[in-house]
Amino acid sequence: MAVIDTISKSLQKIFGSRNERILKKYWRMVEQVNAIEEKYLKMPDSELGSMTGKFKERIDAGEDILEILPDAFSAIREASDRHLGIRNVFVDEHKFDVSKLSGPALAIYNKLKEEYDSGVALDALDVDVEFNAEIRKLYPESRPPFRFRHFDVQIIGGKVLFDGSIAEMATGEGKTLVSTLASYLVHLTGRKVHVITVNDYLAKRDALWMTPVFAALGVTVGAIQADMDTRGQERKDQYSCDITYGTNNEFGFDYLRDNMKISVEHMAQGPLEFAIIDEVDSILIDEARTPLIISGPAFDDVTRYKKADAVCRELMRMQSGHTNLKKRIDEAQRKIANAQGEYSEAKKEKDSARMEKAQEVIDKYTAQIEADEAQLETMTEFYEVEYDRKAVHLTHEGIGAAQDIRTRVVLYRFEHGMAAYARTGSQGTCYFREGKGLYRQGRQSRYR
Repeated sequence: MAVIDTISKSLQKIFGSRNERILKKYWRMVEQVNAIEEKYLKMPDSELGSMTGKFKERIDAGEDILEILPDAFSAIREASDRHLGIRNVFVDEHKFDVSKLSGPALAIYNKLKEEYDSGVALDALDVDVEFNAEIRKLYPESRPPFRFRHFDVQIIGGKVLFDGSIAEMATGEGKTLVSTLASYLVHLTGRKVHVITVNDYLAKRDALWMTPVFAALGVTVGAIQADMDTRGQERKDQYSCDITYGTNNEFGFDYLRDNMKISVEHMAQGPLEFAIIDEVDSILIDEARTPLIISGPAFDDVTRYKKADAVCRELMRMQSGHTNLKKRIDEAQRKIANAQGEYSEAKKEKDSARMEKAQEVIDKYTAQIEADEAQLETMTEFYEVEYDRKAVHLTHEGIGAAQDIRTRVVLYRFEHGMAAYARTGSQGTCYFREGKGLYRQGRQSRYR
């Protein structure tokens, strides 16, 4: 054994460990990307935006995607630096010091700042290449808010994801940015990409955040949200985008719903071709323990749909005043929070006028909340909604009201929706509303 261990260690010193050999291949790829970076730094926005079409033409001509990879990664790295970094100099929130600019660059800045302040979208500004170079000189390191260039290790992460492997990254190391590399490369091959994350907030945030990068290269981005109508056009439109962000539950349930549709026109999700999973251990291990189950029709008597739908709509109408008042209170609380932030900033700057104005807002909405909460106590709540669990609970008053609306229907709490149990002898059917969709299930079916 001692001889084998000695030989093994000697070979490892010569050839390196398996991990070292794999990393060497990735670092060679990074060197190729860095070698052509200067070419993309000098491209105007219009030429950079046309590169996607040129890459696809090269693929159609028979070129392998891995031959295009260095150019593709350089293009999206440049788009990210320009649209998530450099353009922030025009946003007042980031407090860019214009005194650092040279004369020609200052003239360009003033012209573009005037356009931006007049309402031109940040991503629509035609920023000169020379101006980009000036900002890069001022901020040579890729650090937000004025630089957002992929680091070399992030380039490696993008290739790892494209290879179908797992890239382990800690929070704050730029997983969202890394996914743009693999997503763009897959898009060039003609496949749709689903970026899967753990909650609606992250799906929407990441989609909005990365949209300027993809849009600069002519790639469309969508985001699926739980509150979208499951049968509506909005959900279809999001899936029709080149890259779609969403949660594992939404993608899973949409797949199940599509398999229950009777025609292709009614399907929303489309082809399942490539997925990038954020927090893969949580989604494929922890979340996977909870099954996604959905059932088809249990009865052919469609009149029961109408009866259950009428009950649900009436309960929603009866509680509309309560719901609107809660929204009003939530909005007032947000305004108070914003005013408190404004007050703190004004206090630091010793701006008494701003402090007084912020305090007036706080007092106004505090009084409004007290009045609204007092009024809310006098109103009847027929059901409670748990958005985080996608669940609705009928209150005691809600059950009584439902019985009054339809004497033969007894409503009870059901996960992911509002359920109505229509008793007919020894058999029964469960009805529930999800968004604007109405579904039913047989007695033995269950949902998660």
